[in-house]
Amino acid sequence: AAALYDRAIRTHERLVAQDPGNRVYKLELAQFRENDADLARTGGDLPRATLRNRQALALLDELLLPAPSLGIEHADAHSLRGTILASGGSPHAVAAYAESLSLFEDLDRDPAARRLPAFHQRYGDLLLNLAALSRESGADDRSHRLLVQAVTRYAAHAEASLAAGDRPDAQLVADHLSALLPELNDADGRAIRPVIERVQARLAASK
Repeated sequence: AAALYDRAIRTHERLVAQDPGNRVYKLELAQFRENDADLARTGGDLPRATLRNRQALALLDELLLPAPSLGIEHADAHSLRGTILASGGSPHAVAAYAESLSLFEDLDRDPAARRLPAFHQRYGDLLLNLAALSRESGADDRSHRLLVQAVTRYAAHAEASLAAGDRPDAQLVADHLSALLPELNDADGRAIRPVIERVQARLAASK
């Protein structure tokens, strides 16, 4: 049985590597790992049982994340809520945008989501919304800090893509950050322009 579980696990690891967005393959792989963990436990091989169980839990944690398209819509809905609240002058707009950013950060850890064009489009919309809120909020520094956080996180996305050899994905980041520049007020521009310029310089150096 142990040899058969090993074979099933190796087969499904290859399938997941070839198709990272296939949730059925991932669930089956998690189940095979759990079965192998239980078999190892009953056989007294606790290190193997612990390893297989840990691997299964990591995969199941990943599966608990929403499907990429649904996750992007969820994050964008919070961004829209922030815009609606901002239009009414509500102080809760920053919290809604912060929730949107948190959801986008979760999506950024999902290989199936982070390279989708919709991810970049909606993240870019969030940046523009935050820039508008920061312009309009005057002395309220929370929107400024959230915008800087969002841009910094997006720049890190570009760095990771360049490190992985995915220049087109990094180019999408640079394009959206370039579109953001004209929308920044003076304070935001001073804080954010160097971050954007670093992304552009890294992208140019990767040619």
